[in-house]
Amino acid sequence: MPLALHCVHRNFDAPGWKTPMSVENSMIHEIDVLRWLLGENYATVEVKFPKTTRNAEDGVRIDVESFVNCRYGYDVRCEVVCEEGCLNLPEPANAMIRTNDSRVYPICHDRSERLSIAYNTEFQSWINAIKEGRVDGSNAWDSYLGQVTASAASKARDTQTVVEIKYDDMSDFYK
Repeated sequence: MPLALHCVHRNFDAPGWKTPMSVENSMIHEIDVLRWLLGENYATVEVKFPKTTRNAEDGVRIDVESFVNCRYGYDVRCEVVCEEGCLNLPEPANAMIRTNDSRVYPICHDRSERLSIAYNTEFQSWINAIKEGRVDGSNAWDSYLGQVTASAASKARDTQTVVEIKYDDMSDFYK
């Protein structure tokens, strides 16, 4: 059972980037995937500079660092701290380079280098599901929950307070 999650989302640069965009345009990815990973909605959200923290409904502590102008590459990490061990999102399989008395492991420059295979796999899965007459993957309800959470995170960022997240009941349309 997870006790805590620590996520990192860093981009090499983001020209024209404004502070509010870190929640709505970057952290939204962690908001979405961590809700799926835990299988539950968020109860509260708090944004602290320079990191963002949330609690899931059962009290799992989640913090996401969003640094979109880190200037060294595209770096996405997640560590799930459990009662009897930890799980880490694997790093991309880049070859180690030995040069100038150093061992160097290249970091992806942007998301296209790291996620192109994942995107293609996801799109193919979606196409296969359509061919089979079924729906697969996330849906509009998942997007709604992500947007409600991002909105609460933006309010928490602006007010520097803990914000309770309130979701509407799921209508029959989404079932």
